[in-house]
Amino acid sequence: MEKMKDLGEGKESVMVWESHWKKAKVEEWDDMSETILRALLRGAADLKGKLFLEAGSGTGRISFRLKEDEQGDVILLDVSRTAIGMSKHFFENRGQAGYFILGSIFRIPIQSDSIDVVWNAGVLEHFTEYETRLAIGEMARVCRKHGVLITLNPYSKAVLYRIGKWFAEKRKRWIYGFERPVKSITGYPAEGCTWIAEYSTDFDTSIGFLSSIPSLRFFIPLLRRFFKRLPPRILNRFGYLLVSIASKGK
Repeated sequence: MEKMKDLGEGKESVMVWESHWKKAKVEEWDDMSETILRALLRGAADLKGKLFLEAGSGTGRISFRLKEDEQGDVILLDVSRTAIGMSKHFFENRGQAGYFILGSIFRIPIQSDSIDVVWNAGVLEHFTEYETRLAIGEMARVCRKHGVLITLNPYSKAVLYRIGKWFAEKRKRWIYGFERPVKSITGYPAEGCTWIAEYSTDFDTSIGFLSSIPSLRFFIPLLRRFFKRLPPRILNRFGYLLVSIASKGK
């Protein structure tokens, strides 16, 4: 892997994520994973037999689910050696096969126009504007004609998430390194691709970030019950994740 001196995959950034994944456990499934999977199913109508690339794969559990559900073959790419090793172990222990690449999203070591569905979740918010432009450009490059590019990132209008994040940073308890909530992805050029949809979802996850405020921890279950009474169309305006979808060659 090439040295990323001036990009978000420099030595300091890689160390942050190596430390994070060494402490992390790969859970079988959770609500946010289900939300991401549904967004993928919604964004790419026919997934059967497709080749998927998760560009910034982390635990890899959603790619595992795609493989387990026989949607197609999966490639996992991550800059963290620990994350790649962890996800590979997770696949092998459950009898599933995948392709695992230790490498950079800024220089994806895959030939152009070769992947049906290029996607990631919780990746681009860790990059500057310039880095985000590079990453999307690479994702678009490897996406084949009539393929789909899908990215999910923390939304700038997710008020509860931003409050919790701000408080955690002030207390020096934020564990995810540099993170810039996304206002929109559709303004970034993705060569050969057209941005066709963008929406926010997963309001419930944003409530959990309030646990960084000790005085509010007791009230989080109450807040969840309260917000569940509101219509989804209102809550999703302030959802935790912004889902951005592009198609290539259409």
